[in-house]
Amino acid sequence: MFGSNGRKKVILCQETSGIVRGKLDQLRRCFEDQFAVGRDLRPGQLGNMIQTLSNW
Repeated sequence: MFGSNGRKKVILCQETSGIVRGKLDQLRRCFEDQFAVGRDLRPGQLGNMIQTLSNW
């Protein structure tokens, strides 16, 4: 869905808005999170969340 640059932009956008905090590890090609805002799910929403993350 997103190329490498697209993922970086998404992470940086979320980081600047305070949703997540961490650092990009360019050698291991990953994002090491230190903090993330929690999100409560209502009953019945878990399946949709799993599908959305799997698609991403």
